[in-house]
Amino acid sequence: MTTDNQKLRIPFPGMRPYRQDENSIFPGREREIAEIIKKLLDNRFVAVIGAEGSGKTSVMLCGVIPSLARESGKWRVMTLSPGGDPVGSLAGAIAVLAGERNLNAGKIITVTDTLKNNPGSFSGITEDILEKDERLLVVVDQFEEIFRFSREDTGQNPVKNSEIFVSLLLNSIIRENGRVYLAVVISSPWISDCTRFPNFAEAVIINRSSVIIPALPKESLENVLLQPLSFAGIKAEPELEHRIISEAAGYSGQLPVLQNTLRHTLLNWQKNGDFSKPLSLTDFEESGTFSGSVEKHAEEIFSDLDRNEKYLCEKIFRVLTVKGPGGEYQRKPSSSRYIMEVAGCSREKLAEVVKKLSDDEANLINCTGDIIADPDSVLDIRYNELLLYWRRLRSWADEEDNSVRTYKQLASLASLYHQGKRGLMIQPELQRFSDWAVKEKPVLQWAVTYDPAFERAMLYLRTSEKHYKEEEEKQEKIKKRRLRRRKYFGLGVFAGFFIILSILGIYITGKIRSDKALREAEILQDKSDSVSLVLLKDFLIADSLAARAKMNEQHALKQKETEFSLRMQAMARAEREKILRKNTEALADSVRFALNESRQNELNALRLKQEESGKRMLSISKAMALKSLQLNGLRELQTLLAYQAWIFNNRFGGSKKDPDIYMGLYNVAKQYGSINYKVFKGHEGAIRSVAFVPGKNQFFTSGEDGKVLKWDMDNNGQNIQVVYSGSGIAEVLSVSPEADWLACGMDDAVIRMIPVKDPSAIRYELRGHTGKIKSLVFSYDGKTLYSAALDGKLLKWDLAARTSGEIGTGNLKIISVDISSGNTYLAGLSDDGRALIWNEAGKRETMRIESPGKAIRSIRFSPGENILAVGYDNGMIELWDVASGNRIDELQAHEAEVSLIRFNKLMAQMATSSSDGSLKIWDLSDLKALPLEFRDNDDMVVAIDFSPDGQIIISGTAGSSTNLVGRPAHASLLAMNVCGLLSRNFTEEEWSNYVGKDISYEKTCDEKEFGIKVKVIR
Repeated sequence: MTTDNQKLRIPFPGMRPYRQDENSIFPGREREIAEIIKKLLDNRFVAVIGAEGSGKTSVMLCGVIPSLARESGKWRVMTLSPGGDPVGSLAGAIAVLAGERNLNAGKIITVTDTLKNNPGSFSGITEDILEKDERLLVVVDQFEEIFRFSREDTGQNPVKNSEIFVSLLLNSIIRENGRVYLAVVISSPWISDCTRFPNFAEAVIINRSSVIIPALPKESLENVLLQPLSFAGIKAEPELEHRIISEAAGYSGQLPVLQNTLRHTLLNWQKNGDFSKPLSLTDFEESGTFSGSVEKHAEEIFSDLDRNEKYLCEKIFRVLTVKGPGGEYQRKPSSSRYIMEVAGCSREKLAEVVKKLSDDEANLINCTGDIIADPDSVLDIRYNELLLYWRRLRSWADEEDNSVRTYKQLASLASLYHQGKRGLMIQPELQRFSDWAVKEKPVLQWAVTYDPAFERAMLYLRTSEKHYKEEEEKQEKIKKRRLRRRKYFGLGVFAGFFIILSILGIYITGKIRSDKALREAEILQDKSDSVSLVLLKDFLIADSLAARAKMNEQHALKQKETEFSLRMQAMARAEREKILRKNTEALADSVRFALNESRQNELNALRLKQEESGKRMLSISKAMALKSLQLNGLRELQTLLAYQAWIFNNRFGGSKKDPDIYMGLYNVAKQYGSINYKVFKGHEGAIRSVAFVPGKNQFFTSGEDGKVLKWDMDNNGQNIQVVYSGSGIAEVLSVSPEADWLACGMDDAVIRMIPVKDPSAIRYELRGHTGKIKSLVFSYDGKTLYSAALDGKLLKWDLAARTSGEIGTGNLKIISVDISSGNTYLAGLSDDGRALIWNEAGKRETMRIESPGKAIRSIRFSPGENILAVGYDNGMIELWDVASGNRIDELQAHEAEVSLIRFNKLMAQMATSSSDGSLKIWDLSDLKALPLEFRDNDDMVVAIDFSPDGQIIISGTAGSSTNLVGRPAHASLLAMNVCGLLSRNFTEEEWSNYVGKDISYEKTCDEKEFGIKVKVIR
């Protein structure tokens, strides 16, 4: 929003108080001003008390101070708010006062120390600044900040600091013949809190003087709201004047609301451009009227922010607002450091957004200091009216309250799981917490405010999600197998029943036919017998007898045929019965298979239960490791937690490269010592380069002190040999594959070759560059050296002839170089952020790697492979197969430029460092896994290298204290001899609290391994 206040002479400041230079337009309050001045002059003290929004600050700045200066001689005025550091604020105000007279009050830090150490020093310091005839009025606005900002969640203002502040003020006004006068402006709800300082409350507030600033009475509203318009020469419609006075009565205790509404009414009038017309009801209604102007004002400020600023604005207000026990919305001051941690933003970005929310036009929040200079400055919502009228803010507060409740529930469930009282989450419960985590992106600093077990809670959620996904995949596979088996089983049963029914049908049909044939045979037999009788009786009839005999013969033949047919049917029936038996046996096999499957399912269920138990133990081990990080100073318990976590992780199949397990042991090693964690002392100032001797636990380093040193880790790093010391600085080091030569790339463009194996060999120099040497690499046969420098040239040195040839790079300037295994490919990095790859060590360019909008800042080949890693200025790393020309993987490794990349082939690791100050070690078998991350470097990491056996990584920094550090590449080395740091095992109570009541107690260490012996005195 843009305004022309001078042209319009807008007499209303909006949401902020009136300033001292606006006393000419400040209306009313003459009675209160006169009373304040009288009591101030009589008692050298006055407490100005009133509800928030009653205009206390405006009365002091625009009424009391100008009137006092006009009527009572020569005054100097010191105004301050206690903020998060009351004594520091007082020291800052003293510095401003001294600056007005071009005096030097000393550094604020020194003045602060003086004030803290001498309760009567404030009067003495100010007396020295004042001229002889001057008096000093100290106005402490927002005095309640010493109570509001002393809350634990602001991280500010310890009680001792507040007590010193109050004592300094009290001593300054009780001093006889003193020239310090004190006015304390405080909101009425905080008056009772003044009893925390009995002497101050009794001697000053109760027994001396105070003035109450009441809400504006109705009869004063016209004077306060309409008279300024007349002063500014602005006319208003009578209907508008009537409406303003009638509606303002309901907001008489909320001056910011009244002033903001009228200010925006005038701004709307300005947009019309015709200043001859009076203010209208339309102008007033477009401002939102008294009920909506605050929200309209806040929404206008919010809408002017870009997308990222709106996100940060929401985070700020969610931190600064809280819902009380009764659901009421309350202000909650907080340090800017805490907000930066919660929002994940930079100090500069927070300061930029805070400025937009706190300037005179916005005035939504208040900041006690300069965020850039003091990250512990406290932020606070300016007025409660914002909570009352801005619906978006209340919605944010509701979301924050729900988020806190959800996190507390998750932390509670994780605690029960840790105690073995519940299992992992399932749907729909799991989905609710997963959606919350994705939406809210909770961070440790936010979470510990409500429950300190953040890591355990998030680990429980991640473990539940992983387990649910695995179970879903398993159930889907089991479901498919069962469907196939049921299909085959159903087909088998159906076929079996069909065969049985078919055989039964054939059998019944055959039986019927057989019975019929037998009956027919019996009939024939009877007829045969009848014929025989007839023949015996009628023997004489020969021809008839012969015919009948022949007929009987034919019938007998037919009977034999029938009997044969029956025998064949019986054989077929037997064959069918045989088939039926086979089918029955197949059916029995199917039943037996089903029983075996059932038993296998039982075994799988048992295995899953064991896996579930193992996952829980791994979850517990990670929680123990994380907990150990929070117990600094508790040596025994911290060490036991970290070491037992490592034991559990190994026992139950956890990752050997788990970062949580590693960091637990690493923290112990740093604090209490480890044979495998070493700080090497030898260089003064920044390290330039680190290079290991192939096949040995020895390495070379160079530093800005001009030295090149050789270190022997087998002698605990104490055997230091000075290889070179001179005026030049070795920017980069490289050791030949046979460990016979050390190449030193100097800042004077010379390459110094120093013999390593043969002391009798003569040192020599290679000259060909005109700029500082930045990169050196030997060929794998050691016969060739490649160099790159700031002059942009890429040289190939024949070490036998000590001559060089330049590799063609076109118009690009190459400043870094590396070579792949077997001298197959050569990679160069240009100063404008592109990578070039040549085959056969520089004979022909094969590809380029470049990306619009970002620049490559580091390159490195993976040993034994044609894989090139490139690191970008935005923190991204890509892996390229240079043989095929394909990108094979990528990851967001850092928040800022990737400055170095190194590989540990034996442990399948990749180390990266960045200008963000971090050093990370990645698991090459799973680049999506969390890396080991080291942020305890004393400055930016500028040199790294892995030992030849892959066990140790050495890092050098640009710092000067712990500038050279050796760290184990994996947790197992940190676990060595840990028991030597201990004198005891867990107590049963500690085991129950940190491991679990349902987990059988075990000794972490054998007593014989204890390095600290406790002698029992009898």
